[in-house]
Amino acid sequence: MGSWLLLGQGRRLGQRFREQEGKNALTAIQGVERSILWLAVLLLAFAFQGALHRYEQRQRLTLQEAAAISTVGRYLDFLPADIRMSMTRQVGSYLEHRIELTRRSVSFSIWEGAETYSPEETARVLEIKHRIREGAHLICGPANASNSCRLLVPALNRMFEASVARDGANRRHPPHLFFAALFSVGLAASLVAGFGMASSAASASGHMIAFATLLSVIFYVITDLEFPRIGLIRLDTFDHVLEDVLQEMN
Repeated sequence: MGSWLLLGQGRRLGQRFREQEGKNALTAIQGVERSILWLAVLLLAFAFQGALHRYEQRQRLTLQEAAAISTVGRYLDFLPADIRMSMTRQVGSYLEHRIELTRRSVSFSIWEGAETYSPEETARVLEIKHRIREGAHLICGPANASNSCRLLVPALNRMFEASVARDGANRRHPPHLFFAALFSVGLAASLVAGFGMASSAASASGHMIAFATLLSVIFYVITDLEFPRIGLIRLDTFDHVLEDVLQEMN
């Protein structure tokens, strides 16, 4: 809507300028118009590339966490049967709540400019993580130097590190000022584009609708890629790799 209004306002200003300065007056400032439009195009391209890169990074970190948990599950098979069953249930519960945390309990904080997660679910994940660490400490204490513990303890550390990296990537977004600048440049480009349309006496309604629609779609896609847990572009569909690991452990 803002783009559409500024396109119309820019065209009216351009027509007024043309009437005051003559038909060829707009030609003299076309260089400035092109510079502003190219600046907007470059900024949108960089913003889209950055959002896509962060989206793909979140996918990679989801794969890494799934691989780390799967490795822990395999190393648990080397433990005695009674201990293995208890630790497997705890790791499975940890994974189940990790999936729940990042899929179903996500909201958005405009002040933080990032997703927020359910405090209850977060506390539950931390509680299970603490129990897993305590269990590993009891099983693989200083007196136990078995090969299974030498494999299991580093694998657990990698599993927890992968969760921290994934959570950090999910909260990694440009600052508020970036989005303010992006939308400001987009609106300025709409005003300039409308000003340039004044050089034609024919109706430019179709061009204005097309420009405003295209700009809105680009802004929406960039924002959706930045916050793939709360829009139409969903990272949830990639969580099936974690669900596959959970099914394997169960």
